[in-house]
Amino acid sequence: AWGQIQDYTIFVFNNNGIQVLDVIGFLYDVIWALIVQYIIIFFLKRRVNYGIGHLSIFITDFIIALYLIYDFATNVLSLNAGNLAMFASAFSIAIGFGMQSIIQNFVAGIILLGDKTLQVGDRVKLGDKTEGDVVNITYRTTTIKTDDNTLVVVPNSKIFLDTIENQTKSDKKVRLKALLLVEAGANLPS
Repeated sequence: AWGQIQDYTIFVFNNNGIQVLDVIGFLYDVIWALIVQYIIIFFLKRRVNYGIGHLSIFITDFIIALYLIYDFATNVLSLNAGNLAMFASAFSIAIGFGMQSIIQNFVAGIILLGDKTLQVGDRVKLGDKTEGDVVNITYRTTTIKTDDNTLVVVPNSKIFLDTIENQTKSDKKVRLKALLLVEAGANLPS
């Protein structure tokens, strides 16, 4: 009975029959990939700082997803690896042109999280305008809370292209400037 079940063809793709055993093998790979992912994330969250930890988790997820896509395409669908590589390269060129700004922000976010130019809690001033505390850094954007309690979401590529003044990078003490208007001829205590 098991021999008939494992040789049963579920559907035909590319003139190849997709059998139950192929799908079971792929599901086995998915389970192992999830176990490996869980173990890696468990150790990364305990031993690595915020930025590097999130970056490492994202890269781990990305590599596992690529492996599972490749495994499904070559083992279940029986696609030729050469044809798959040719399709992937053409697809990535098309995606690259269409998503250039998103990729630019993403790469800038990876660099921000990796080199710790900014960290959550830093007091920053971008260019001549935005000034406040960094409250969140993601792969695409950085969120800054200004003094008037406004959240400003800044694309990470803008942070790389603009001048950044990190007022608390070396020391958490901050000097604030205040403008005081005094009426002419006012009697000030000495």
